Amino acid sequence: MVLVFLGPMLYPIRGRRSAPGGSCSLNFPLPVPEAAHHRLTLLLEKWHFPIPTATAILTVLYADLFTVYDIRARGELGIKDFAGRKNQAERYFSEYLPKVKAITGAELFAVRV
Repeated sequence: MVLVFLGPMLYPIRGRRSAPGGSCSLNFPLPVPEAAHHRLTLLLEKWHFPIPTATAILTVLYADLFTVYDIRARGELGIKDFAGRKNQAERYFSEYLPKVKAITGAELFAVRV
């Protein structure tokens, strides 16, 4: 599947894995923590992206809220693998992201290239 990013929307080019109902927005009128969780859940559950891909997409779009889920970093942090589990979005925000932020520092977390 190929996604085309135009402004705040992701538009799927029709294919085998296009989401039901066509395109959907990743912008939500929710407070930041709830919106971030909803964005990740949308990519994981509706679009069926694996967590590394979903977090990579969201890191590009919202670098101040996300970081890429990396199995090497997860291993170094001593976190058990949770990719593919029903609670993977919750565990990303409760286990993985806080440990990465603690190591990199909040000021270095939102570095954009």
